[in-house]
Amino acid sequence: MVNTNSQNDSMVAAVNLTPTANRSAAAFESEALPHLNDLYGTALHMLRQSAKASDVVQETYLRAWKAFSKYERGANFKAWLFQILINIVRRERTSGLKWDSWRVEDLSQDLVVSAMSLVPVDFMEVLLLVDGQGFSYREAAEILGVSTDVVAHRVVLGRNHLHSELEACCSTRVAVAE
Repeated sequence: MVNTNSQNDSMVAAVNLTPTANRSAAAFESEALPHLNDLYGTALHMLRQSAKASDVVQETYLRAWKAFSKYERGANFKAWLFQILINIVRRERTSGLKWDSWRVEDLSQDLVVSAMSLVPVDFMEVLLLVDGQGFSYREAAEILGVSTDVVAHRVVLGRNHLHSELEACCSTRVAVAE
């Protein structure tokens, strides 16, 4: 997926850090780097382009690093990173980028991408966080800045929408094959 060593090196290599900042950089790296592949995978699913996904993840880490002094130790660091990532992707989307990918291992990727491209973005965000990354409804609500009830509602509607689209794609392919 992503080479963690090169990401790690590029995160702080360009900055000459003081001993205190070095400890802070080490704390940041120990909190942030375990989530690199999850962030990249989610960004890749959302943006469908490796270069754009890498750019978004890099921007996520840059913003997290800049705000790290404000981070409350003990809080859910992964959820905080995903909140930053989602906000960046939302801004990218308003700039004309399209979210239209998903990966389910039991189905062909092309089939799922086709079906997911038809799921409304608000539902897709929730499905990516809850089903794709395993966040709880509460954590997804915090990341997206909505209530837990809204997340629960969007999960149900998103899953139903995805299911309908997958059924339509599968029945179309079966009809074409016959």
